[in-house]
Amino acid sequence: MRAALSLTAVLVVACAPAIKSTPPDPKEDSMSGRAMADAMRVAEQMRAAQQESDRLCSGWRNAETSFAEERALGHLLATEQLNKTGHLFLDGMTEKDPAVLATKTPTLASSPTNDVTVWVANIGLLLAKGSSRPALPWVFGVIEHDTPQAFSAPGGYVFVTTGLLKKLGNEAQLAGVLAHEIAHVASKHGLKGWNDAKYTGCTASAMSRNAGAAMGNTQAAADLARASAGFPSPEAGFDFDKLSPFVLQTTLVAMQVRGLDKLDEFDADATALHLVAFAGYDASEYEKFLVALGPDAEAHHPKTDERVAKLKALREGELAPFVHGAAKPEVSKALSALKK
Repeated sequence: MRAALSLTAVLVVACAPAIKSTPPDPKEDSMSGRAMADAMRVAEQMRAAQQESDRLCSGWRNAETSFAEERALGHLLATEQLNKTGHLFLDGMTEKDPAVLATKTPTLASSPTNDVTVWVANIGLLLAKGSSRPALPWVFGVIEHDTPQAFSAPGGYVFVTTGLLKKLGNEAQLAGVLAHEIAHVASKHGLKGWNDAKYTGCTASAMSRNAGAAMGNTQAAADLARASAGFPSPEAGFDFDKLSPFVLQTTLVAMQVRGLDKLDEFDADATALHLVAFAGYDASEYEKFLVALGPDAEAHHPKTDERVAKLKALREGELAPFVHGAAKPEVSKALSALKK
């Protein structure tokens, strides 16, 4: 809308009649008047389009997201992150080896001591059982990548990198990291950004359709119509399969750019501390690990000293009667496969 009004202002200024010492030419006055009228007409169309877009799309902001939609979104985001970050780490090999995928896919029924993925999944499932969404079909995975990183996606997806695992001092530290990501999923933090992104995608689609209509029967109008086709109104419900690839990708990008709120990160830390304490881990180890990570802990997160101060206050205050866990064994044996 702001861009449209700015364009209108430019058009108005550009089309204003110049001051001359000679009598004005009636033809020039007529052309200038038509240009100004066209500019005002376009501005009015854009204002009407914005109002209509808000009317059609505002329901997305507070829409309930079904589990099927949440899971589909999580699958898309997890796949996209895997494609960007690296390969799944399975039994010391990667998904680049089809034979390994066919025969060595880790399961909770068989957990050899050097199966890093199963070790991570067992800890994650233990923590998830204490969360507010224990029945989710949780998926825990390890990504082969040197950058210390952990991320989650709606629907129950949680991943850590081999780079992060190599920095662990004990199992309690991993529990803290996994619990933080579990908390994001359980609290549906990512879905806040999803609703905002759907609203943005819906309004952009509606505005594009209106702009195309204002442009008339032109190739540019046809291109706009194709790009914006298919974004549903809240009343129609959301369907990934009906979105054009362009609109879907634009919506996902809008969600990822928004990221998570600072308060959501603090909330995930607090929930993580409850989960690790009640699972029998030393809750202070999570703080130590954040400090040990240094700048890596602040990628897409608040400052570490702020997080540690809040964690310590909770651990020594409300949680004090329950914080009697252990750091658990050091992790060299569990991570031996990473050294191969």
